[in-house]
Amino acid sequence: MLERVRGVKFMWGLFACNELLHRRFGRLDSSSCSCCTGTDETPWHVIGECNDADAVDTRTRWADRMWDVLQKETAVQKGKTALRVDVANAVRRLWKVDADGRIPAWAPGTTGPLGTCLSEDVELRQLMEGVAEAGSWAVWMGVFSKSWMKLLVAGGLTFKRARIVTGKISAIITECRCAVAKVRHERAAKEGAEAAKRRQEQLEKEVREYHERDGRQMGSGGKQPLDQLLASGAAHQRCYVRRRKRVEDDRAKVGS
Repeated sequence: MLERVRGVKFMWGLFACNELLHRRFGRLDSSSCSCCTGTDETPWHVIGECNDADAVDTRTRWADRMWDVLQKETAVQKGKTALRVDVANAVRRLWKVDADGRIPAWAPGTTGPLGTCLSEDVELRQLMEGVAEAGSWAVWMGVFSKSWMKLLVAGGLTFKRARIVTGKISAIITECRCAVAKVRHERAAKEGAEAAKRRQEQLEKEVREYHERDGRQMGSGGKQPLDQLLASGAAHQRCYVRRRKRVEDDRAKVGS
């Protein structure tokens, strides 16, 4: 069972992605990621696997920052108890990106990249497995199982210190999770703007072509000056192109 921990929102999170926009809203022709050929852009792909260089860099810094918090707790400090090094190292295996900057993925109920760490300490191993069994999405999104606090306390921290550490990690997760999603949104916005520009250029090309044919047919340059048509906005231009296309289609039918 998952519980709320201070500084952590109990949520799976819904990230805008091409799969969602294509499947649910029909706004795209495909659910594929624009960076990763032949791969559906799912929420997990956005957060954990996309090859976008900025996303890879953000994930790497994300894992490094969480490890830095845990590593500092392993040092004996005045008035504080230290976290066992083997516990910190075990947790790091869950919060670590691979050589390609991807987050490890594993299903709830499995221990994922945990492997056989802490095998000599039965209690700590069971607690660590309890943390991992929440699944990769929960572990990386900041949804902690009950085993999490028990693990930190069993690993040497006081309950108060464990909550402080959890709060720091939660803040990093929230910040970096949003940063990775922002990379995708900014890329999608840029691609959308470029696609809109190409569509507008194509529309203006069609307007010029129809207007030129109007001039040849009517001998007056068409009913509306070209500069006015080009300045009239995309909606009016599309209407003009559709109208002229119908006229030419009707003429073709009469001629045949």
